[in-house]
Amino acid sequence: LSSLSILRAIKPHWYASAFVDVGNVSSHFTRHLKKSAGLGLVWQFPVGSARLSIAHPIHDQGSWRLHLSFIQT
Repeated sequence: LSSLSILRAIKPHWYASAFVDVGNVSSHFTRHLKKSAGLGLVWQFPVGSARLSIAHPIHDQGSWRLHLSFIQT
C-alpha cells in the first residue's frame, strides 16, 4: 500500500487533506493494484488525531466510500 497526501491547515488543530492511495489487500500476490483518490478533514488533539475522509476509485467502477479513523500518537 502506498499513499500520497497533502495537508493544509485551515484552523488551529484542523487540516484539510487531498490524497491518492494505491494498493491491494489479499491473501495472495496480484499485480492488479487498486487506486483511489479523495478529500478529508483531520482534527489533531494532544494524544492523536481523528480523520474523516471520502474517496472514490480512480479506474474501477465503484461508489464513494466514507472512512473515519482515529490515530494515537
